[in-house]
Amino acid sequence: MQQIVIDIADPTSKDQPALDAALACRSPDSTLALFHNVYHKSIIDEPGNKDVVLDEVRDLLLESRHTQLEALASDRLGQKVSIHLVWAEQGWQELIRFAAQSKASLVVTQTIHKNRWQRLTLSNEDWETIRHCPMPLLLARADTSDRYQQVIAAIDPLHLDDKPASLDQKILHHASGLATLHSAALKVVNVVVPTQLAPMGGMESAMAVCEVSEQVLDAHKEATQRLMEAEKCSRGADSHVVVGNPEEEIVELANATPGSLVVMGGVSRTRLQRLLIGSTAERVLDKLTGDVLIVKPADFGVDMPAVDALMQASVSPMTRSFIG
Repeated sequence: MQQIVIDIADPTSKDQPALDAALACRSPDSTLALFHNVYHKSIIDEPGNKDVVLDEVRDLLLESRHTQLEALASDRLGQKVSIHLVWAEQGWQELIRFAAQSKASLVVTQTIHKNRWQRLTLSNEDWETIRHCPMPLLLARADTSDRYQQVIAAIDPLHLDDKPASLDQKILHHASGLATLHSAALKVVNVVVPTQLAPMGGMESAMAVCEVSEQVLDAHKEATQRLMEAEKCSRGADSHVVVGNPEEEIVELANATPGSLVVMGGVSRTRLQRLLIGSTAERVLDKLTGDVLIVKPADFGVDMPAVDALMQASVSPMTRSFIG
């Protein structure tokens, strides 16, 4: 049985993109858990604060939000589900810890934010969740009623972007499953960056550059085809091996069709063990307007102090949580 944890930003809102996306991705045996951080910065929230009035205000807010989430579950799902409420300044940490404790197979969160230019952006909390969440993370980026018309698997089978080989297999596995679930078109995209094709240094003739480019492209096409055949999705899926900039090619393909879901991944580490999802992935995420599924390697978190500390940290004394 699979557990899907849904991060509800505002239980009173009529628009619930995270809930909609979760419902679109669940299987018949999936169970749902609603997560909500009640924290409000206008209420003084300092460790060791003994103000009884503030405690009562927090408790009232928790009770009110719990009632609203129960109503949301009843209206949208027609059933009672697990509800987890917390009061935490760093809500993303509690979300990941709860998902890990629940053995969640998928975490879904809403990431619709607009700046003064009305451009979709990711908040700092979004980025922290993306970088640290070990399980597949679905970002509900748009209010899409018809999820999903096409599923795009962004892969790099020759691992030129510092990714383990198994990650591409996971990306394609999730993309293929969701495409089948929605009877959507599956497009497997491998963007070969031009700098990967050009000879290093010296004056080279145009003929030499073309020859190297063809060799590299053939290698990418063969690797992509082998991966698709191994995942048994070569039939009925479109393969796109193109030369260009990933943040342009993937974004253009996804944003051109409403109801596009992009499945991508990629984790790299700096010498300071700071978590990244890869510079290419970050640039792509910042420009996509549709939903995105982020997939991590199977060994994500191994020898990563930041992830280990997050998972082992105790709950903040200011956190109030219960399941109902």
